[in-house]
Amino acid sequence: MRMDLAGETFHVEEGYEVRLPPGNHLIVVAGAHFGEPGYNFDHPNVAAKKSELAEFKHYRGNGSKFWTSKAGIRFYFVLPKAQIELLPEKGYSYVPVLIRGRKCHLNVSGGTTSGGWRDCVNRVAHIGCGWPTKGLQSLAEIAVSPIECQAQGITLEIEPPDDSDQRGFIQAAAAVTMRNSLEPGRQVLLRDGYSCQGSRGPFAVESRPRRKRHFICADTMGLVRIQYSAIDWGKTAEINGVTVPSPVMVNRIGPVLEPTPA
Repeated sequence: MRMDLAGETFHVEEGYEVRLPPGNHLIVVAGAHFGEPGYNFDHPNVAAKKSELAEFKHYRGNGSKFWTSKAGIRFYFVLPKAQIELLPEKGYSYVPVLIRGRKCHLNVSGGTTSGGWRDCVNRVAHIGCGWPTKGLQSLAEIAVSPIECQAQGITLEIEPPDDSDQRGFIQAAAAVTMRNSLEPGRQVLLRDGYSCQGSRGPFAVESRPRRKRHFICADTMGLVRIQYSAIDWGKTAEINGVTVPSPVMVNRIGPVLEPTPA
């Protein structure tokens, strides 16, 4: 069912429903990873974009979990509800929809009710990371332009990354940049608290084994193995004269707020 025809509540089946926000539009957020073509995407209909350090939860075979992070970016699109089709499937906090024929899942809030489970779609809903340029282009083509948003009174407030998030983004972006450019003869420097043969370096890169997460480097004692996890990627970029892109922050339909104090 088209989202604009579903009213306030979309009843999927007994015991499960989706509560929808008011208005004729939904702001969807699609993410792309730093270092991939989608990161540099832009279009006149992009309402806002914001670099971020995205966190991902993973589960091991024994059920325990761990987290990883990637530098990336969020693209905000104002989509008419008429362009979004609700699917009659139970999402349980990930409401399934079709947007231009592509199945997406809205990351929403949800919980139990007296009659079962209710998912609540917020005015701004995320639809996942890792979007390619082609997918972002398809969203932009049906999005409301910032000029039309202003005419209709559609606004968005976003915060820039705080100092900690900016440092994390730059470190992660430097890791992507340098892992792909550290050829023999370049140098690596270790993070605070790490050392090899009693030194943080710099160490000269000798080789990079394929599909391994380390470099073979040279120091005064011979060859050593330097794990990715021990490298200060920001300082490594600096000593090799490589500039790491700064976080991107653009809002075409509203203010950029001061970051919330930690």
